[in-house]
Amino acid sequence: MTVFFLIPGAQIELIQMGRNMKICPRHIAYTCLLGLFGGIIIGGWVFLSNAYAIGGDNIRYQWSFNGLSWFFNSFTTDLAKATTEMTRSAHGSAEVAASTNYGTRVIFAFGGISVILTVLRQFFSGFWFHPIGFILGSSHMMEGVWGSVFVAWVIRSLVLAFGGATCVKNKLQPFFVGMFTASIIVLSLFYIVGAYMRSIGIENIYGALP
Repeated sequence: MTVFFLIPGAQIELIQMGRNMKICPRHIAYTCLLGLFGGIIIGGWVFLSNAYAIGGDNIRYQWSFNGLSWFFNSFTTDLAKATTEMTRSAHGSAEVAASTNYGTRVIFAFGGISVILTVLRQFFSGFWFHPIGFILGSSHMMEGVWGSVFVAWVIRSLVLAFGGATCVKNKLQPFFVGMFTASIIVLSLFYIVGAYMRSIGIENIYGALP
């Protein structure tokens, strides 16, 4: 998902992975700059140029043109509540009973659970419940990836059982880092092919798998 790498826990895991694989910190900085540049060019110039060229209503994914109401649901609700209370106070109406802010309570409660899981994983090497899984488990970011996560867990468990932790670190982890890198390269190639197809008038570029 687009915001996956903004999660602090995921960032810490990636930094630790970089240390284990002895990645040069300078290269990580270059990668971040490359991502920033790509975000500005792809997310800014290409997206806006397409919007102006074919119209925002004609773009297949119109979420960025429909008012972004789902981005501001909580803000809109709190603003309407504050406006109602202010209007009633101005007209001398009875004070509105304060409602319980369950959202704040839930944030603190689940934040505390995440801290406990982090501490347990830090002090007990065999503790299997990862705090990042607890944080992301019920979020929309996990839509469509549960199967992949389960397969990855099964593979890692089998390699750990038969090959040990050394095999996971020296064989399995580099192998899947290579697969991740290869997928990024393939996606980049498909973006180039898709841009070319769009330039010659082919609009239906992506379709369902057979």
